[in-house]
Parts: sequence; C-alpha cells; structure tokens
Amino acid sequence: MSMVKALMAMNTSVIAPNINFETPNTNIDQRVKVLTEPTPLTGDLVAVTSFSLSGTVAHVLLKRHPVVATKTKEDQKKNNARPYPRLVLVSSRTEKGIASIIQKLETMPYNNDFCSLVNQVFKEPINGLFYSGYTLLPTPTKAVHGSLLTQPIKRPVWFVYAGMGSQWPGMARELMWFAPFRQAIFECDRVYRPLGLDIVKIITSDDPTTFDDILNSFVAIVTCHVSDPGSRPVVKLEKRRRKKTLLVTWSQ
Repeated sequence: MSMVKALMAMNTSVIAPNINFETPNTNIDQRVKVLTEPTPLTGDLVAVTSFSLSGTVAHVLLKRHPVVATKTKEDQKKNNARPYPRLVLVSSRTEKGIASIIQKLETMPYNNDFCSLVNQVFKEPINGLFYSGYTLLPTPTKAVHGSLLTQPIKRPVWFVYAGMGSQWPGMARELMWFAPFRQAIFECDRVYRPLGLDIVKIITSDDPTTFDDILNSFVAIVTCHVSDPGSRPVVKLEKRRRKKTLLVTWSQ
C-alpha cells in the first residue's frame, strides 16, 4: 500500500493525509511530521521502506517521470497530437512477452507522456530481458512492429534439495546413468557398507516397503543431495547406537 500511495502522490503531486491520527507518540522524534491534510509533493524522489514482522525488509527509491503537467483537456489533446508516429521500444524475457506488450500498447489510447516513460524504462539493456522489440504509435494504418533476440539466453542451473517425504521407490535409478552422480554414489556406498547399508539398492529398488524404514529414507535423500554433479562431497558417518540415529556430515 505504501508503494501505491507513493505512486498516487507522484501522479497527482499531492500527498494523501493519514487517517485516524490524533496525537503523536512522544517517544518519536518530533521532527517527523505526520500529515493530516493533503500536502503538495515537492521534488521528484520518494523513498518507500517496508519492515515486515516475518523478516522481509525492503527499501526502494522512486523517481517521478519528468513530464510537463497539463491542466486542461485541450492541453492534453495538444500534448498527445503527433503529425507522425513515434518509435516506442520494449523488452521482455520471451518473444511472446514482446508481442503481449506491443499488443497492449497498440490497443491503448495514445498518450505521449506514457510513451516517453516506456522508452525511458527500456532504452537501456535490462539483464534477464533477452528480447527487444519496437512499435510505432499511434498505430499507422498498417501496424509496424518487430522483435529481436538481443541477449544470449544462458540461464543458471539450480539444484533444489527437498526434505523428508520426497523419496520414492527407484528414486535415483535414472540418475545412475550419469557418471559423476554414479561415482559419488559409489563413494558413499563404500562408506555406508560397514554400517550395513546398501545405498545403491535403497535408491534403485522398486520395493514399495524400502522407505518404511525412516533410516533408509533419510540416507537416500541426503545421499542424492550430496551426490549432485556440482558437488564432490567428503562424507563421514557416525552411527549412534544409543539413540539409533545416523549422523551424516559432508564438506566440499
């Protein structure tokens, strides 16, 4: 809501008052002014800070688009009147995204200030927006637009490690075809064997009762985690007989 309030203030040049405010807290620095009446917004920068009880803290600095305020409908009409179409640039992660943005722009009533804002946003390359496109506004009799791949698509690989409950019979059978994964599994198996655990059988067996034993479930999940191709773990195991638990630690 703070972001919406800031955008409305920048659009109208008026800061909305706070409701239900009567007496300031004496423990707060009295130089902080709580607005109780509509107040003119001066300047082009507005800071918005969010402090969440869940631990999410964010801060953003907004800059107002430098447009000339028009006071009458006649002024707006003159401002939006153009003797020739204007080139408008856009960018997106996908070619479909480019088409969607252009379609939206071409179906909206032409607004010169809005087109200036769009161009200002997309005039510089934005990391992660692989496609760039263009259109002419107001749309001529025959629409003119296009798109082009301007950044190489090289997305990072992420390994998502799930917790207890993500195991299933034969969970790593197909992964054993990959040599780095298979080698890491065999390294873990060499450590597990003296403890009476056959990790290869545990992660490749179709037996639906394999994971009725929680120890098999835990060892299978952890072993698959530390055996991904990007990790060459050093695995150490310690069997704690009194508590019937297995301590697994690993390091790069």
